Amino acid sequence: MTGDGRGGDPRTAAASGNGVTAPVSPVPAAAGNGAAAAPPGLPAPEFSILGAEHIPHCAAPTLLFTGNVSETSGREVYAIALTAQVMIDPARRTYDDATRAKLVELFGEPERWGATTHSFLWA
Repeated sequence: MTGDGRGGDPRTAAASGNGVTAPVSPVPAAAGNGAAAAPPGLPAPEFSILGAEHIPHCAAPTLLFTGNVSETSGREVYAIALTAQVMIDPARRTYDDATRAKLVELFGEPERWGATTHSFLWA
C-alpha cells in the first residue's frame, strides 16, 4: 500500500506516464539541509518520500508525492503543516533522442543547452 489507498509498492514511482516505474529511495527531508535537532520535549518528525508520479490530464503540470512522517520518540503527532519546493535541474540528466527532440522548443537546439538550461524552482 502506498499510503494513499491505491496499493502498489511504495518504493517505486511512475515515470512520465509511459508505464515505466523507477525506484525511489526514501530520503529524509532534513538530510544535508543543516536542520537543527528539535529541543527536548518537542516532537522531532522525520520525513521521507516513498514515491512520485505525474497526474495526467491536469490544467497545469502536477506531481503527486507519497510521503511518510514518523516520530521516533513514540509521541503521537495529530497534525503537521508541510510545505515543499521542487528544484528542477535539466542540465544534470541525459536525454534519449526522442526526448531531446521534444525539448528543442523549451531549451533551443541541443548544442546550446549549456547556455539555455538552468536550474529553476517549480512551485
